[in-house]
Amino acid sequence: MPESPVTAVDTHAHVFVRGLPLAAQRRHAPGYDALPRDYLAHLDRHGLSHGVLVQAQPLSGLNMT
Repeated sequence: MPESPVTAVDTHAHVFVRGLPLAAQRRHAPGYDALPRDYLAHLDRHGLSHGVLVQAQPLSGLNMT
């Protein structure tokens, strides 16, 4: 797989859907979906070649890896 040149990196983003189990201790519960396809479109729109996904705080009890 050829490497992509790094133009810019979004260093903190979340993807999730409504309806996932949420942590009991959380600051908020998102009322919207943050879909991977929307995030990729965001990267493209702003000329970002790479991104780092971070687990959203309301989901912190899931510890998905």
